[in-house]
Amino acid sequence: MFRDFHVMDFGKKCCLFFPETFKFYVISRDDGDAIRRYLDEGDSLRGELETILIEEEKKVLIGSTPLSMETDSLCLYMAHDCNISCTYCYNDGGRSLNPSMMMSEEVVEAAFRRFFTTPGKRYAVSFYGGEPLLNFKTIKRAVEVGMELERKRGVKIAYSITTNGTILTGEMAEFIKGCISNVCVSIDGSKETHDLHRKGEAGSLYEKALLHLAALRGGACRVTLRATVCGDTVGALAETVSHLSALPSDGYSVSPVNTGSSNQAYISDEGFKEFVDRFVELTLKHFPDIIEGRGTGFKYTFNILFNLINKRRFMKHCDAGKNPAVAADGSLYPCHGLVGIDEFYMGSVKDGLNERFWKVKETFAGLTVNGIEECRRCWARYLCGGSCYAHAYFNTKSLYTPDPRHCMLFKRNAEAVIGEFLRAMNDPDKRGNLYGNIKKALTGRDGGHE
Repeated sequence: MFRDFHVMDFGKKCCLFFPETFKFYVISRDDGDAIRRYLDEGDSLRGELETILIEEEKKVLIGSTPLSMETDSLCLYMAHDCNISCTYCYNDGGRSLNPSMMMSEEVVEAAFRRFFTTPGKRYAVSFYGGEPLLNFKTIKRAVEVGMELERKRGVKIAYSITTNGTILTGEMAEFIKGCISNVCVSIDGSKETHDLHRKGEAGSLYEKALLHLAALRGGACRVTLRATVCGDTVGALAETVSHLSALPSDGYSVSPVNTGSSNQAYISDEGFKEFVDRFVELTLKHFPDIIEGRGTGFKYTFNILFNLINKRRFMKHCDAGKNPAVAADGSLYPCHGLVGIDEFYMGSVKDGLNERFWKVKETFAGLTVNGIEECRRCWARYLCGGSCYAHAYFNTKSLYTPDPRHCMLFKRNAEAVIGEFLRAMNDPDKRGNLYGNIKKALTGRDGGHE
C-alpha cells in the first residue's frame, strides 16, 4: 500500500502530509501510532486510514513540467583574491584557482555576448570573489557593457554583489546604490563573533564593515547580511540573530560553516545537532513576525510557506549548470562552489558550443529531487529542492547523494514551520494576515530574515 507520506506529532494530535498533493490530514495520536506500525512493521490499518492512503495514491502526479536550461544568470569571479583571510573560507579567498587573477573587461564582454542573447529576456549577474570590489574598475565596465547590450539587444540585466564590506569607498557606495539591485555583506554577528574567524592586517574587520554598511543605505539596492556560524559560535546563535536584526539592512541569513574536520571552524556532529535545535527554536520564535507583518520569518520559512499555500514545487536546489560561474580567465563551471574542479570544467566563454559544456549542463539538469534517489523518497522534497550540489560533492563525494547535514536541518525546520502553519490556518485572523503578508513579501521582501 501507499507509503509516500510523512507523520508528524503536534501535541495531542498527529498530521499526515502527502508531498505530491500538499494535502494534510489531522489524525489522533493513536492513529499516528498505527500509521507508524504500518510503515515499520506492515500492520494493517483501520478502514478510514486505509481509505485516505488509497485516495491519495490515486492523485499521485505522473511526470513533471520540463525545466528550462537556458542560461539567464551568470556568477562572475571578478577577483581571485581577497583582502582578508577567513579561517573557514572554502576556496582560500578565491585563490584556489588562478591566484590573484582579476577578471578583464574582455572576459566580461565575451560572457555577456555569449549568454545574454534573447531580446526582451531578463538576465542577472552576480559579482563574486574572493573580494569582488578589489576589481571595482572592471565591475563598473561590466555594467557599462551591460547597458550597451540592453540597448542593442533589448535585454534587461540586474546586478548583485557579495562583499565583506571592508574596502568600500564613497565612490563604490554611490555606484552600488545606483547600479546594483542586491548587495550581500558578510557579517558573522557581534564584533567578537565576527572578528573571531575573519582576519585582516590591522584593526577590527567588524568595525570597518559596519562603518561601510551605513554608506549603502538610502539607495535603491536591497542590502542583506549573511552570517557564517562556526563550531565555536553555535552557542551564540540566538545572540547572533538578535545582533543582525538590529543592524541597518533589509534582511539577514545565517548558515552553518561547511568545512573539513581539520579546520578550526568545523562544527562537530554534536555541535551540528545543537545548531539544528537552536535553529528550530529561532524558527518558532520568529514565526509570529510573518503573521504580524514584521518580516518574512527565519531561514527557509518563507519558501516553505509559499510552497504550501500555492502548492509550488521546488524541483532543484538551484540553477547550477544552467547558470554557470565564470572564472577570471573566462573558464566556465556549473556554479561558484565548484570553480576549479576539473571534473566540472565546461570550457570557456571564448569557445563556441562544445560537447563538454553540454555534457556538464545535462548532468546538472538531471539533478532534480525526482532524479536523485534519496530525495525522491523524502517527504520534504518539494519544499526543499535538495541540498547544495557543491556541498553534496565535497561531503559525500557524489552529486547524487545529498549532504546529510542539510537534510537533517531542513526536515527538522520544515516540521516546525508546518506545525505553526496549521495552527495559523485554524485562526481566521491569523490565516488572513499570513496570506496577506506572504503576498506582500513577494513584491518587496521588505525586512525579515532569509
